[in-house]
Amino acid sequence: MDRGYIYIETERWTDWYHNSGNGLSKTHSTFEGLTREVIFSNTSGYSSYQSYPTFEYGGGAYDSNIGANYDGKLSLEERTIEKITERTSVDKIYNNLEGKADCVYQKMVDNKNNINWILENFNDGDTPSQFNLKLVMSTTLGNETNASTIKSGNTFIIKINANTLSSRTTLGLARTVIHEGIHARLREFLFRKGGTVSKNDFPGVYEYYRIYQDNWDHQQMADFYRGTIAKGLKQFDNGQHTDQFYDDMAWEGLANIVDANNRPNEIYTEAWKKLTDTEQNRIKNTIANEKSNGNKTCVK
Repeated sequence: MDRGYIYIETERWTDWYHNSGNGLSKTHSTFEGLTREVIFSNTSGYSSYQSYPTFEYGGGAYDSNIGANYDGKLSLEERTIEKITERTSVDKIYNNLEGKADCVYQKMVDNKNNINWILENFNDGDTPSQFNLKLVMSTTLGNETNASTIKSGNTFIIKINANTLSSRTTLGLARTVIHEGIHARLREFLFRKGGTVSKNDFPGVYEYYRIYQDNWDHQQMADFYRGTIAKGLKQFDNGQHTDQFYDDMAWEGLANIVDANNRPNEIYTEAWKKLTDTEQNRIKNTIANEKSNGNKTCVK
């Protein structure tokens, strides 16, 4: 008796939009991944889909248990296609940045989309983002705050401080965008289950949230994603400095460092406290020198 199967290949894309002042316009799409599945057909003579062995195809293992919840109302093909359709919804990214912030952002997109730098470090199988991302300017943030990330509905909004924009370096702005993007991605895992993440869903996020509560994402970022920030900065900066320089720059926002108003950053981490005095002083000097002497002009 023959076993029929269908082969389904699904591409996942992220659409990018820019607000030019006359409304949103799509700028481009970026490829985020490919899902391939082999699904056994609902042929006569096979009443139990659970009896099929795992089938190897296209570089991955596909288990026939996908049909275990078959209720007789839809064919297995229809149920599977419906499942894949649900999984291929794309998240949209809206860029409402202005001036130097927009210039820096556009250069990051031109080099390598910073969201891709981030997503490479957040493996969640074939599950795409369930949230949109919007980048905007803000005139309500205090001078001690470079940016903030909030959730509104199904959208994470990154607010870049417009009041301090003229004094920011381009590399510092790039770091801010990546830093806040990681905030958004980490918080997505928390809010995907309505803000009630469990150790069965995302055990890493669960443990940091359980231990650190309000400052959990800074703690996790400092422990695991400083390398992501450093990598993004090096690519944006075309590798003009040493790896140590970019590693040091990644600490801003994760350490007890005096800000532009000579006030200590309240957001510090356990990882920072584990560094030696020599390491901390080197990092502080690197960040301070870049703020004072770094390039503050962005040219597309």
